[in-house]
Amino acid sequence: MWKDDRDEIDDLWCGFLNKSDRYPCKCPICKKRDAHIYVHRYQGKKGTAWMWCSECRHCTHGTMFIPGWWEDDDFIDIYRTASHPDYLETQKIAIDSYVNRVLDNTKNFIKGDVYAGHYNAFVRISKKDLQEAGLRDSNFTFEGRLSVLAGSDIDSPRQAYDENPIADDQVILHIGVILDQFLDWSPPFKYITLGRENMMKAKENNDMEAFHVQEEILRSHIVIRFLGKICELNRFSIYIFENDGRIDQRIEYTKDMDIFSLVIDILGHDTPQNVEIYRK
Repeated sequence: MWKDDRDEIDDLWCGFLNKSDRYPCKCPICKKRDAHIYVHRYQGKKGTAWMWCSECRHCTHGTMFIPGWWEDDDFIDIYRTASHPDYLETQKIAIDSYVNRVLDNTKNFIKGDVYAGHYNAFVRISKKDLQEAGLRDSNFTFEGRLSVLAGSDIDSPRQAYDENPIADDQVILHIGVILDQFLDWSPPFKYITLGRENMMKAKENNDMEAFHVQEEILRSHIVIRFLGKICELNRFSIYIFENDGRIDQRIEYTKDMDIFSLVIDILGHDTPQNVEIYRK
């Protein structure tokens, strides 16, 4: 049972603002290094924060003024949160990793983020396949966490369309990750890039348990699940590319391929990769 009767837990907020703590950090109540923080910006400077200790079960939650350097994640389903951190507790490993990375490098988020933050994801499929997949031919959300703009050509790979024009029976889907109830959204691969870095670091340290935990988290990410659903179709194109980038690689998707592994490989380069993954 969670306990919210001790004000000392609020001290975690000071450590966060000062960027002096790394998580999990020492609990100001029980002194165990099992305290966590999760921050979510609603709009502008206004947001909310949860602080809790997994060991002594003390917690707090409230409205906060969020520092300008904070960047919201795209993997926590904010609609599943409540005043007590039951849901956040199940995600604490990913949360701690994300918060630590933001604190360590607020300017250059992570190695390669200059590219990952600008990657777009578009999908080209037939209108018939779209409907048979249980999706709509107008703007929609996928599992409440993915924004899909049907027919949108904003930031789209125009050069690819010029070489292979969009047919009347096809539709273009523009993908973004929903951040909050205002339907603000972020680029699709930001958190996946962060997770990939954590996977590689765990592998370098020969910590295969941490590697597989992070891999499982990423495989269940909403973007990977959506692209996996697209890859079940007989004909599609998935475009992963930097803003204004030209598609310079084309990969034919076969049954022995894994979309997760392809995405992880694309995001692992130090230079932008502008790729079309297709099945004809």
